Parts: sequence; structure tokens; C-alpha cells
Amino acid sequence: MNIEELVRETLADLAREQQPPPPARFLAGARREGRRWRRVWRPLAAAAAVIVAVAATVAVLRWSRDLPQPPAQREVAGSGEPAPVERLWPDAVHELPLKLPGQTVYRPELFLDAGRLLIRTGKGDSADPPVWWSYDVESGSHRRLVTFEPPAATDHTSAVVMGGGHLAWFTVSYGSIKGRLDLWAVPVTGGTPRKVASIRQSMKYGDIDALEIVGDRIVWSRGIAGGVYTAPVSGGSPRLVEGGRSLHLLRWPWATAPPRRAGDRVEPRPIFRRLVNLETGEERGSPSDAITCSLSWCTTMRGVRARDGGPLLLWPGDLGLRHRLTADRLVTVSRNGQAYLWDVRTRALADLGARYPLTRNDKSLGNYTEPFHSVTDLLIYDRAGKRIVIHLPAIR
Repeated sequence: MNIEELVRETLADLAREQQPPPPARFLAGARREGRRWRRVWRPLAAAAAVIVAVAATVAVLRWSRDLPQPPAQREVAGSGEPAPVERLWPDAVHELPLKLPGQTVYRPELFLDAGRLLIRTGKGDSADPPVWWSYDVESGSHRRLVTFEPPAATDHTSAVVMGGGHLAWFTVSYGSIKGRLDLWAVPVTGGTPRKVASIRQSMKYGDIDALEIVGDRIVWSRGIAGGVYTAPVSGGSPRLVEGGRSLHLLRWPWATAPPRRAGDRVEPRPIFRRLVNLETGEERGSPSDAITCSLSWCTTMRGVRARDGGPLLLWPGDLGLRHRLTADRLVTVSRNGQAYLWDVRTRALADLGARYPLTRNDKSLGNYTEPFHSVTDLLIYDRAGKRIVIHLPAIR
């Protein structure tokens, strides 16, 4: 039915419902009849207004139907039935002993290649310096790769990162106020570490929240004030990356400014909802309901969706207080107290065979901060007397 037919039909209905006045009514005074006719025509005027509104609505709907429509914000199930992690991703899962021969406590740091794991012994302070070993995950054999004598008064040695044929880390001197932070590097084949740069800092475990090796340079960002800096792996003075002032590194070259809240004494932890590319200047936003984001995905209270939009994948379990993805696609969730690893890209759900939250008994290694969010490649936990190491980049 077109608009003309709609108007014609509506007027016909009103004509049938509203009876015409008898002839005698036209003989009365003009004022009295005027009042009566106003009463008669008021409903007709209102009906006419309705007709106009309906006609306009029909026209708008027809016009808008021809315009490109935004994609529906659908909600879909996050996963199917879970499977044991060893069966789902056999090339990524490794079962190791809890301790080395001689009851030596160790900690996995990163994979040097598909079959060799870099592990560390020692607390990492001046009294118990760190030693790094190359560990064969098939045979269990290991050899010393790097022996490091940290500076006097060293209180902490960070996790290690790898890139460009080198390993890098930092050490922190005693004192939480105005301490010294030294950056170090060594070839991935081993050798004697060399100091890359030194900076003043004010945090007990180091005022660096992201560390990477990009080509022949080390890049990092400061944890409190922000700022992305770089220095040659061979050594040299740190310099601020152009456009990187006050920013926090997610993964080179992407960085963010943390949200600012009135009354905050320090900057809150960056949530990476809006990114800037420090090489090209490109910017990326995020969905309006995002809590925090990785490079490609953003989490919400109820699920996760791609940074550039799309359907909401509902969480397949409880996340507790953690809403951050690891390796830009993985997150640990709980179902009835059991731990599962969920791949948001493929929607596969792996049963980790352990209670949630995952635990790791390596406290004898002293104070230890988790690997940098920019290069977290391992999931490590203890299960039934074994240490389970999952190489996240090997998940296909």
C-alpha cells in the first residue's frame, strides 16, 4: 500500500465513523454552530496529523532501508566442548620436572627455539646471582648459557626478553627511592653480558612496564610517568622515541596513554583502548564497551570482541578479576573451580587439568615479577608433581 492509498483509506474510515450533522443544526446561530463544528473537526484534525506522521514515518523507513546499515552487535557462544590441553595443542604443551637434578629450583623464561627452553636459576640479587641455562624439553639435558655477575647492591633481576639474536633484561639496585636501573644484553648463543644503559628510577622492582628488542635496538616504556625510550643493543644513551612521551608500550610499535582520573596519585595501569603506531602515526580505537584491550581484541564484562567491532563472544567461564588476554588471543577461565585456557581466535577451550587459579611453587627463587605483557609467551603451572609449560606461540 502506498501513501496515497493509506490516506484515502484512513479518511474513509473516519467518514464512516463520524455521522454528518442533521439539517436542523444548520439553522441555529453561527456562534453555536461554530462551537459545534470545532468539536466535530477536532478529532478529524487529530486524525489528519496522525496520517501525516504515518506517511512521514513510512517515507523515512523506506529511505533508511536503502542506506547501508551497521552490522548487528550479535552475541555468540564463546566455545564448544572443552578438550584436554595436551590433545588440543600437543606441540605447545611440555611436561617438565618440578626441579633440576640436585633439587635445584628453576624457572622457565622463554623458548630459544621449538625444542630448547631458556631457564633460570638463582634469586637474581647480589647474594644469589641469576644463571641462565639452555634446557632440552625432550631429553631434559641442560647446559649453562649465561653467567651473570650483577652490580653490587642489586636487589632484583627482571624477566628476559629475546629478539634480534640477543637476550635482554634489567637489574635494580637497593632502595625503592632514586635507585638505579641497568639494562643488559647478551647474544642468544651465550657469552658475557654487557651493560646497554642506566637510568634513574623509583620502583623496587624497576620502573619499566614493557621491554622488547627490535632489530639492533632495545625499546621500553616507563611504568609511572610513561614514555617510550630506546637504546642500541651495543650500548648507548637512552633517547625518547618521537611521539612516545607519556605513552606506554603494548607491543612495538603500538603504544597508549593510560586513562587519567581526577585524584589519582599515580597513573593507573594502561588499558590500551586507544593505540598509536609510533612508526606511522596510525591510530586505532576500540568498542565502546571495552574494559581493556590487546592488539587485536577487547574484553568486556560479558565477553570479548575484535578491536574493530563484530559479534561479542561470550566468556565460556569465570575470569575473576582478570580481563587481560595473553599473547593477543588467550585467557584462563574457571568452570566449577577447574581451569581452562580459551583461544578467542578459534574459540577452542582447553582443559588444563588443574584447579583455578593456577599455582606455581617457585617461591624459593625470591621476588619475581611476571614477564612483560608485551612479550608473554609462556603459561606455567604445577600439576600432579610436574611443571606444565605451554608455549603460547606454538598454539595453532
